[in-house]
Amino acid sequence: MKPRFRSMAAQAHDWRTAAMICAEAVAPVDHAALGLVYVTEAVAAHLPEVVSLLSATTGVRHWAGTIGAGVCGTNEEFFSGAAVSILILPLEEDDWTFLPSLRQPEDVADAIPEDWMQTARPLVGLVHGDPRNEAIPGIIDLLPEAIDSYLVGGLTVLPDSLSHLGTKGLGSVGGHIAGTLVPDHHGEQPGFETITGGGLSGVLFGADVPVVVGLSQGCQPIGPPHLITSMDDDWVEGLNNRTALDVLRQDLQAANLLSKNPRQQDDDGLASLAGTIHAAVPVSGSDTADYLVRSLMAIDIQDGRLGIAADLVEGERLMFVRRDPVSAESDLRAMVRRLLARCPEPPRGALYISCLARGPRLFGQGRQEMAIITEELGTVPLTGFFAGGEINHNRIYTFTGVLMLFL
Repeated sequence: MKPRFRSMAAQAHDWRTAAMICAEAVAPVDHAALGLVYVTEAVAAHLPEVVSLLSATTGVRHWAGTIGAGVCGTNEEFFSGAAVSILILPLEEDDWTFLPSLRQPEDVADAIPEDWMQTARPLVGLVHGDPRNEAIPGIIDLLPEAIDSYLVGGLTVLPDSLSHLGTKGLGSVGGHIAGTLVPDHHGEQPGFETITGGGLSGVLFGADVPVVVGLSQGCQPIGPPHLITSMDDDWVEGLNNRTALDVLRQDLQAANLLSKNPRQQDDDGLASLAGTIHAAVPVSGSDTADYLVRSLMAIDIQDGRLGIAADLVEGERLMFVRRDPVSAESDLRAMVRRLLARCPEPPRGALYISCLARGPRLFGQGRQEMAIITEELGTVPLTGFFAGGEINHNRIYTFTGVLMLFL
């Protein structure tokens, strides 16, 4: 019988209490294991101590994790105060390896030992990125192809100078963390080595760790992709050889979101849709009709232009999507159901990374995002965090939720 995954999420008046609640809920762990730990911003300065406490109490020596705007667990999500969420993965050490901190795209080529790559044949990597490093998008673009793996992860939320962590051989000696946690090779006791500057690091899982991954955009398309036929600096002027605003209005009218007979051309309800209607760039070659959502920043009524928060050029395609609580919940439930349909057996554990703009900001205080997931998924051991950007395969997304199920 396979050892079971274990998880716990807790919020308390101080970091030590929250960490101890989590540790005692899963302890003792008497088999090889990897621990994932996520903490809120209020705990960030104590992250080394949190991991030391978890290690000493559970017996799990290897940990990876980061800081989020909030943390989540099975049917739980915490955004304020001291909160900690952990997941214990019962894996042999040969089944995974830490991804060293990558700070520039040229670091990718020598990221992983070749012998481990050949024997483990990694399929998926869990990564955490430092949002201050402008090279992160380039690293994420290169890494999946270089290691022939799929990436899942998110960008750290940094209250000060703290970043993500990943440590192997962690003991009871703590220290200051400003990047990746690594063993202290200078003494007999393992501890922390401070790393300056942030990059991308995490864990790679071998082929013997089966997973399935899904992405929830939280949106519903309101029309087909359109061809960008003219640009003016950062403004999208033309779509399908018509003004961009005319095409947007057409899509909104077809979806019954806009009056077809406005009294005035500049007063047809567009203003009421602010924050609900977004632009989206279809991902070329995607077999799942994937797209990158970008904010609709401005509408030039007079010239029919659209200001969109994306680097666009003529010849690309653009579509419009709707994001609201109803659409987001429908998309989230559908994503979980699709994942479960792909599972040959019930999942043993789960990891969920959501955008900091989701949670109560999207679903409302009375409807937790994690409650929706738990209703569909069941009480599977789960951990995760609310990120400053979500990583799915080789792209950074916003406003999305990424779910990985361990089988």
